[in-house]
Amino acid sequence: MADFGDDDVKPLFSKTHTLGLKLLALALLSLTLMFVDQRANNLQLLRSALLGEDSAARDVRVFMDRLEHDDYKNAPELNSVHCPECGAPLTHDEVWLKRGNTGYYTRSECPYCGHWYVRFKLSRRDGLHWSFARCTEPATREADARWEKHRAAFVERLRRKKEREQA
Repeated sequence: MADFGDDDVKPLFSKTHTLGLKLLALALLSLTLMFVDQRANNLQLLRSALLGEDSAARDVRVFMDRLEHDDYKNAPELNSVHCPECGAPLTHDEVWLKRGNTGYYTRSECPYCGHWYVRFKLSRRDGLHWSFARCTEPATREADARWEKHRAAFVERLRRKKEREQA
């Protein structure tokens, strides 16, 4: 039976240990790159879903990994929007209308430049975290007419619902 001393074991252990750490580091780097690539792809998909063919959209921002669905209207870091023209804070209407399956928008007002529309697109890719894409669009006659029509219908639906609940 061979007798091994401490000097015989240390070199073998440290070479194996170093190789294992290098392999672990390589695996972690590979996973990190996959995650970064997937995240970049998700950002691009969300941004594309928000904008579509819209070239008038301004101040496009993406917010990732939020836990609450209603953060688009409740979280100040998402909801605080400034006028793309002058930088003044926009004041949102109290009504947020749904746009498609996962979009919401409201009309906002700049005290100096007039009305803007703030739109959000929501995405929930992992089943837990919400991601949001936000843009600001200038108001047009067509958009204002559509807003007034849909807002009036929404307010009427809320009024009828409240009446039914009180009856």
